[in-house]
Amino acid sequence: MAGDPSQPIISLDSAGAMPLVGLGTGALTGSQCHRAVRYALEVGYRHLDTATMYHNEHEVGQAVRDEGPVRAVGSATTAPANSTN
Repeated sequence: MAGDPSQPIISLDSAGAMPLVGLGTGALTGSQCHRAVRYALEVGYRHLDTATMYHNEHEVGQAVRDEGPVRAVGSATTAPANSTN
């Protein structure tokens, strides 16, 4: 979606821009997570929302690596681990 003029983005001051539409990965695990992230990147998503507490970092990372530099993610949001979770 980044670089696609038909997709909405928001400017982030000196940090560039971030697509407003992204894939939330919180409910995704295992091969389902990997497939969903791959598909999202294939169809144009460039913003992934992930967090340590989702326990799917491996699947998200592998899907991004599998897509290669041509379909690189433009934005990833994450949340740090929280001792109360």
